[in-house]
This record gives sequence, structure tokens and C-alpha cells, in this order.
Amino acid sequence: MKRTITFLPVTICLCLLIGYNFMSAGWSAPTDTPPGNNTEAPLDLGTTTQDKSGNLMANIMAAATSTWSPEYCDELGSNCWDPATSTPSGTGSGIGYNQTWQIVNRAQGVWYQNTTEQPIMVFHKNIWDGTVINVGSSPTSYETVNFQDYDSDLDNGSTVIVPVDFYYRFNTYTESNHGHYLVRELREPSNITYTYAWQIGAWGSCQPTSIHNTCSSTGVQTRTLNCVRSDGIGNMGYSNCPAPTPITSRSCYRNPTGDC
Repeated sequence: MKRTITFLPVTICLCLLIGYNFMSAGWSAPTDTPPGNNTEAPLDLGTTTQDKSGNLMANIMAAATSTWSPEYCDELGSNCWDPATSTPSGTGSGIGYNQTWQIVNRAQGVWYQNTTEQPIMVFHKNIWDGTVINVGSSPTSYETVNFQDYDSDLDNGSTVIVPVDFYYRFNTYTESNHGHYLVRELREPSNITYTYAWQIGAWGSCQPTSIHNTCSSTGVQTRTLNCVRSDGIGNMGYSNCPAPTPITSRSCYRNPTGDC
């Protein structure tokens, strides 16, 4: 009679014994609560402040209340800004940032440059004639970006955007006697620097000093005087223009005629 020996129970016991010895040799219990020189605690939803020394990447990151950093950089990690030691370069990132609508005076055919370090928007309202506006990188390199024909039944309103350091001009009438209404620029007010200058008219003919002194050889000449701002707006008040104030009348010699 043959005896059959079954090895399965012995095999199982050996495997368990080997596994226990391996686990006992390769793992030891933590000596402290995390982090305590052990594995860092994972980011969680708790209220405890957590620090991460390495980079944190995410498709979208949002903060429910606020977010802060000692330095802000672009997506490539360059062009950084430290809010504690400097201010951002430029004055904004685009149209509407720290800008308000300003009424300005613009003459036909004169080139105006956008020196505000951010794009500006120009609006022109003309209720009679059409509007042609040129915009370009220089007065010799430009495109006609707006061409609006005259329409007797509609008020004409035109809006264009002028990039940083670009020029623009109105190539049509801008005077009120041609239906010009106004020009507005959406821009930062602090970037508008004005100067003032005298606009002096020509001397008129020699006239009697009064209606009761028409036969006198001594007369008077007059001329117009206006204090004009650098954007073309006049009647700014003589105190704005440089001293001395030019004279507006002077004596002259006349040759009386008629019944004298």
C-alpha cells in the first residue's frame, strides 16, 4: 500500500513565515506625527495652514477669499513682480483698466500719439458729415480704420482703438460748423499732460478812440488774445499761460477823412 504525502499546508506555512519576516525587517512604526521627519501630510480640506516647498501644478486654481504670494510671475516663470518692492510695469493690461472717458479737442489732419502705456479708445460723434479716422505706427505708416459716409437721417458715431505708441488723426472735419459734436478718449487721466500757449491775432486797422473823436489823428488798434491748451481747447484763462500777458491794444496814427 502506497502512502500519499500532501505538501499544501506546509507550503502555506512557509509563505506566511517568509512574509512576516520580510515585513518585520523592512518597516518600522513612525516615531512622531507628520511631518516630524516622516512623510509630509497630504494637502487636504482642513483649516490647518500647510506649506509646500515644491511647485504645485494645476489646470485651474481659485481662492474662495484671497490669495497671496511674495512674487508674481508669468506662465513661464519670468517677468516677475514683487509687490513689496516695486509696482507692475506699465499702467494696466488693456482697455478700461484705470481709465475714464475724457473729452478732448482734436483738429482735422493733426496726428496724435498714444503715450499712455496702454491702449486707448477714441470715440467721435459727428451729426452732419461722415468720419474718416487713420491709425498707424507712424504718420507715414497707417491704415484707414474707420470710414463713415454722411447720412442725413442718422447721427454718426465712430469708435476706434489706438495701440500703445500708435498715432491717429481725423481726416475729416472736426469743427462744430460741420456738425462735429465731440471727441472722447477712454484713457488714464494722469497720463494727460497739458501745456499752455498764447494764441495772438493780427492787429486790426487804426480806429478812432471814440465816436466823439473821429477827427483825431490818434487812434487805437486792437487784436484778439486767447490762452490755448495743448490739446487745442481755448479760453483757458490768462493765468494758465506764461507771463507777461501780451497787450491787446495800442495807439496808432490815422489820417482823418470826411468832414474833418
